[in-house]
Amino acid sequence: MQTVVITGATSGIGLATTKKFLQNGWQVMLVARNATKGAQVVADLTQDFDEKLIGFVAADVSKEADTKEMAKATLERFGGIDALVNDAGIVVHGKVHEISADDWAKVFDINVKGSYLAAKAVLPTRPC
Repeated sequence: MQTVVITGATSGIGLATTKKFLQNGWQVMLVARNATKGAQVVADLTQDFDEKLIGFVAADVSKEADTKEMAKATLERFGGIDALVNDAGIVVHGKVHEISADDWAKVFDINVKGSYLAAKAVLPTRPC
């Protein structure tokens, strides 16, 4: 059985992607920052899909320690990782000259650095 890790998996495109993988028989490790929302999404998903196929880990992809824990938790739960979907992302609305440097740093940390850190954590689990 194949396993996918999906960041940003509790809403929007991430949740839709999660459902597609589950429909196709994959094991899915959902990753998102909000543990309460994650637990609710998992509970909702288990109404339509086998709970053995679903895992959740609360992680902030902008933090390297969290992405390492994400990979570790997936390996412990499912035994391997076959794919990674980097979907975690945020947006700050407004005109460029109105967005603070701190807000832009948050966007960059999650949308760019987070994709890098998630891949960095998952790639060593894969055979070359």
